[in-house]
Amino acid sequence: RIAGEVRDREAPECLVAGDIGPSGKFLKPMGELEPAALREMFAVQAAALVAGGVDLLSIETMFDLAEACLAVEAARSVAGERPVMASLTYGVTPRGYRTMMGVDPRRGVGALLEAGADVVGCNCSVTGDQMIELVAELRATTDAPILAEPNAGQPRLEGGVTVYDETPRHFATAGVAIVGQGANIIGGCCGTTPDHIAALVRALRP
Repeated sequence: RIAGEVRDREAPECLVAGDIGPSGKFLKPMGELEPAALREMFAVQAAALVAGGVDLLSIETMFDLAEACLAVEAARSVAGERPVMASLTYGVTPRGYRTMMGVDPRRGVGALLEAGADVVGCNCSVTGDQMIELVAELRATTDAPILAEPNAGQPRLEGGVTVYDETPRHFATAGVAIVGQGANIIGGCCGTTPDHIAALVRALRP
């Protein structure tokens, strides 16, 4: 509600997204969660965001495809005409880009779309330079809109504080290339600041 009030006052042309992340738990048999219970948990979250006035729902940083699909189904059940976006977190492996659970981009995209997502994509774990190739793989699997949110570099500890070294300029340069590979919606994940996003906007809208 607060974000909507600020948007209405400062930037009425913008949209407010309601964000839903992973539960942090595992479905059976790896964990104790029942699919129906997890779907209901996500439905409660999505319904609260819809009641708060969001324009779309964004499910992100998912590493378990089964959980991501349950979240999409739950969001779709309460979203009405609002778009539902869903992105998985992929890492670089010897077999190519995979989620922590071993899901490749083709399988991930297909399952999320079948579950009811309007937009599919990737966020977190990898940098913009790596996400250029990842987005190309995603685009090769679908004509649906693609979301991409890279990290601003890889994290490192400095004096007990997590630091990301990628400059806004480098982040924006990679972002332009990501869009060139087929991303329709682009933003930033870990390490990004208002300066990174502003540089990305300037690069894409000179």
